[in-house]
Order: sequence, then structure tokens, then C-alpha cells
Amino acid sequence: MPTSRVEEFWALLRPMWFDGGRVLFVDEHTDELEQTYHGAGSGMIERALLDGSSFHIVKNVVNPDLLTTRLEQLGWRCRIHREGTDWERGEAQPQQ
Repeated sequence: MPTSRVEEFWALLRPMWFDGGRVLFVDEHTDELEQTYHGAGSGMIERALLDGSSFHIVKNVVNPDLLTTRLEQLGWRCRIHREGTDWERGEAQPQQ
């Protein structure tokens, strides 16, 4: 998802949320990224799979502190934690 659509995405999630529920998300930690970017600022990377095939995908590298602040500004409580050496796990709930 392009970073320009973050507000739209989280606005779509709000009506699907139910009392006591949470939104969970997982992504690679920024320290672990080894990607080939195509075009400065495009967010398009080439992702190679173990079978030798490769694909171009949108990859947004997100600073956890900045994402937490942005979601709080959109009305969500958010926590992001590093899991092991490779992953970050986040969870969010609407502020009440």
C-alpha cells in the first residue's frame, strides 16, 4: 500500500472493528531489509523467491515510532514490538 493511502486504509478498518478486537500486523524489521529498489522513492522492489522467480512489489519501510504516532493521530492506540532479529509485530485498537 502506498504511504499516501495509510489514512484511507485505517478508515476502512474502523467499521470492521468489534469491541475487544484488535488489528495485528507483522513486517520485516528495517535492519533486516536487503532489497533492490526500482526508482528513487517509488517503493517498488524486486523480491526473489527460493524457486528463482522474482516479482516487483510495493514495499514501504516504516519507522515504528513514526507509524505509532501517525496511527495515534488517526485515532488508534498502537504498539509495535520487535520479535527476534527479523520481525516487528504491531497491534492497534481504536481509541475510545
